Amino acid sequence: IPADGAADEKRGRQALHTMRQAFSVLLRLLVILGLLFACFGPAYAHLLLRLLYGTTWSETSAPGVLSWYCTYILAMAVNGLCEAFVQGVATQEQLRTYNYWMVLFSATFIGAVV
Repeated sequence: IPADGAADEKRGRQALHTMRQAFSVLLRLLVILGLLFACFGPAYAHLLLRLLYGTTWSETSAPGVLSWYCTYILAMAVNGLCEAFVQGVATQEQLRTYNYWMVLFSATFIGAVV
């Protein structure tokens, strides 16, 4: 019979393994779906706008913007999944450090824009 510490450590390793597997499966699914949008979205953006809104929007810069947005969705989705995973598995100290760096980089970005 293992001691309580050894059993807790084994459960912790098993839980970490399960979380890694779930993250891996979700990331793969997300990348496949995102690549689907990135591959076919730009090619069909003009057609979609023309069918839905006519020449009002299809003859403007909207198809180009929608094309880039279809590609940008993949980057936003991967970022969101990674941030959610970090928020879910990090300790309180790691989250505090993470939030400190996020505030610092956000302030730097705002300063660079202004």
